Amino acid sequence: MCTVAQGLMEKGRTEQITKDILISISRYRKLGLDNETIRNIIIEDYQLDEQEIDTFLCK
Repeated sequence: MCTVAQGLMEKGRTEQITKDILISISRYRKLGLDNETIRNIIIEDYQLDEQEIDTFLCK
């Protein structure tokens, strides 16, 4: 049972991080930052690789 609960908690964390990244990207775009600058900030803040961040920037 603990494994199921841990899986649900991890899924919730992953979904929250995804929402946080999308909100951050939206805010940076409103500030007029270009995609390259946003990419660098998100990579640094969330420790993502370049392929992962590209999926977010296309949304």
